[in-house]
Amino acid sequence: MDMLLKDMTLVKARQAEVIESVKFYGDKIDEFDEKMEKVRCYMISVDGLEHELTVVKKKYSSLKSEVELMKQMSRSNNIEISAFQEGKHENMIKHKVNFAVSDSEIQTIHRDAPFSDQVKGTPRNILVKFVNYSVRNAFLTAFLRNGGRNLTTKIINPNNEARAIYVNEYLSPYFKILHKKSRGCCKRLNYKYCWIKYNKIFVKK
Repeated sequence: MDMLLKDMTLVKARQAEVIESVKFYGDKIDEFDEKMEKVRCYMISVDGLEHELTVVKKKYSSLKSEVELMKQMSRSNNIEISAFQEGKHENMIKHKVNFAVSDSEIQTIHRDAPFSDQVKGTPRNILVKFVNYSVRNAFLTAFLRNGGRNLTTKIINPNNEARAIYVNEYLSPYFKILHKKSRGCCKRLNYKYCWIKYNKIFVKK
């Protein structure tokens, strides 16, 4: 009986240890469940934030496009003349007379600031702002119809080296980059034409 009682006491002690262990691990499981619930809530929250972020990105992209288009449209009355040689005592009025434009049709005319990757010795572009969009378009049309694509620096001044002079719509930095990339795509895909008109980029095979 003494041995049996001793064994029973030992069993009870071990049983208590097991119960304590089960309780301990039960608490751990409950704690783990709570943490998993928090993780689930966080995941739901993250999914919601990702959706909101996607919506915000779309709105940002749309607004950016609108802003860039507005920037470009604000230049609608302007043209840009490239490769026209600079002189020490340069007279911008003389330049515009060579294109047969009256003083009353031009609001401002000046050299643009040099761009970051401009080749040394390359003349700065001339920016011409007309009084309105119609006059500018009429000038561009007349320029192209009257052999403007063949205009060179030598025609303006026989002492100059013959370099082509380009007259284009005045593009914002964003549209300049977009136009450059478009020309690159046309070259790779063997598309023959890429041009700007009415603040839009056109391509034609």
